[in-house]
Amino acid sequence: MKYTALFLSVCTSVLAYPFALEDVASKRQVPTTVTSVAQQISKARGNCGNIPCLTFDAHDQYVSTTDDHAYASPEPGEIRGPCPGLNAAANHGYLSRSGVTTLTETIEGLETAFGMGPGLSGFLAAYAIIMNGDPILQTWSIGGAPASDGLTKSILGQPQER
Repeated sequence: MKYTALFLSVCTSVLAYPFALEDVASKRQVPTTVTSVAQQISKARGNCGNIPCLTFDAHDQYVSTTDDHAYASPEPGEIRGPCPGLNAAANHGYLSRSGVTTLTETIEGLETAFGMGPGLSGFLAAYAIIMNGDPILQTWSIGGAPASDGLTKSILGQPQER
């Protein structure tokens, strides 16, 4: 019974971390820096399914926080909400700094800031517009009800109160 539990724990470790067994079996020389170890493990992986395994590339994945995307605290009247990611995107100008953004701006801004695919960001923005946004103007708020003229209402819900 004791050996069965040990065998099962080793098997689950190998399933969870297949690269660990490869390192032991091949007795590769492991680099000393954490960055190079992570890159080596990432490049050696082959268990990503039918898509190529991704590695970090600082040049291709650079996100600007200068010039137009420099941090600016929200001014009075600008809306921020409970999501730190959306707040950061608005504070850096990837989404409208007012906190009320459009479908197109959401797709472009979240892809540029976080690398989020247009399918996911478009779906989430459309969902936000339908649930508590303005479907006529195709806008939604990242937190709280925006000031409106009262002519348009969301289809399935009401904007959250501030």
